[in-house]
Amino acid sequence: MINRFARGLVIISLVFIIGCGGWARKTKDFIKNPFGREEATERIVPEESKDVQSEIGKRLFLEGDMKGAEKAFKKAIDEGYAFPETHYNLGLTYYELGKYSKAIDEYQRAIQLKPGFAEAYFNMGVAYDQTGKTDKALESYKEAMRYGLDDAAVHFNMGLSLLKMSRFEESKKEHLKALEMDPSLAQAYNNLGYLAEASSDIDGAIVMYKNALGIMPDNELAKENLERLTKGEDVAVKPAAKPQKGFMSMSRFTIELDGKWGFKKDLELDNPGGEKVKLGSEYKRALARLGYNMTNWMDVFIDLGGTDMSFDGPFKIGNYQINNFEKSLGFAYGGGVNASVYHWRRMRLGFDASAEYLMGSNEDERKSGNRTQTITADWSELTLSFKTRYLGFNNLVPYAGACFSMVDGELELESFGVKERADYNEADSFGVMLGGSYYLGRHLRFQTEARFLDETSLSLSVKYRF
Repeated sequence: MINRFARGLVIISLVFIIGCGGWARKTKDFIKNPFGREEATERIVPEESKDVQSEIGKRLFLEGDMKGAEKAFKKAIDEGYAFPETHYNLGLTYYELGKYSKAIDEYQRAIQLKPGFAEAYFNMGVAYDQTGKTDKALESYKEAMRYGLDDAAVHFNMGLSLLKMSRFEESKKEHLKALEMDPSLAQAYNNLGYLAEASSDIDGAIVMYKNALGIMPDNELAKENLERLTKGEDVAVKPAAKPQKGFMSMSRFTIELDGKWGFKKDLELDNPGGEKVKLGSEYKRALARLGYNMTNWMDVFIDLGGTDMSFDGPFKIGNYQINNFEKSLGFAYGGGVNASVYHWRRMRLGFDASAEYLMGSNEDERKSGNRTQTITADWSELTLSFKTRYLGFNNLVPYAGACFSMVDGELELESFGVKERADYNEADSFGVMLGGSYYLGRHLRFQTEARFLDETSLSLSVKYRF
């Protein structure tokens, strides 16, 4: 059991390293300007694409013809080119036209087509801010950060939202974080001056306003604020306070409850003399899975739960004939990694890979008069999965894939102080799966999956992302 545990840790570590270094992909298609209102920029379009209207829309957007850009992007969508980037660019156009609610709708459609679209979350926050929905703006900025968009503009906008909500200490931290990332952000110094005034620190406010003017001499707001406080006095500029370091954000964590029913899984038992015997098995498994979103394309997780399993006999453990291994509740634990390998946007397909390593132990104790037999089943299982997801629907994401599993187990029988052992492993390693995920809002996901060939099983899970 210890050897299997050590081997499991090594396997998970190798998979994690490969996931970090080996699955490189392009994740950023847009050039980002501070405070949100990005330009419509190039999306990766195959040469054979006939999405002419999107190209016209981008050109008109850059030329300042927002009405024309709106018509072009809408026509591209009507012609079937409803890419997430098309909805995103239409959202930018609506924003420039002052149609903030429509901009929010388009950003939401882009996110539905491309889960984890950080720039869309960010600009949706800017649009929410314009409609006075500061709480939703703050939530959108947090989502952008959770999906990897961690720069000065995000922290500045979060700080501004917190300031409007009178959460001054939190606002101060975000503004200081923005300055840590971009020391030339004059607007952040100006807002820190306002926050200092709110706490009756007039000297600190003067320092911040002068820092803002030192970077941007034509910042009229900082100039007015400074003149109001100093009344023409010359105040020496002191260095800004050093920003505090942030802690791990809860918004990157997930919790998932997963139930699985294994109706049939064929195993091979090594009997004495080297003979292999087919062994049928059934199991039920319930796991609690805690995940952490490391990047916008990779999650790591740990599993802890219970399992209920049985083996169909007859079979031998050493010299003992066993008719069956009755169902018994045991424990299971492990971990793994999920990675989004590639997005084929034109076909709205996503390709994912995952690796999970589980270990567990089950015990069956039986008595006959004064005689007691205890059979213990220790097991470990490594599963590598590859899935293709279709992203063309709104909240529903169907998928299909293949998996490769390796089972390594040991049956130990103890009777009258004598122990006998027999090893077993999987009879078939290759399997296929069909499933679907349904997203209820930004935080909740329901999923069901059926698996065939290597085993016949059905799983149901619910996942919450903080």
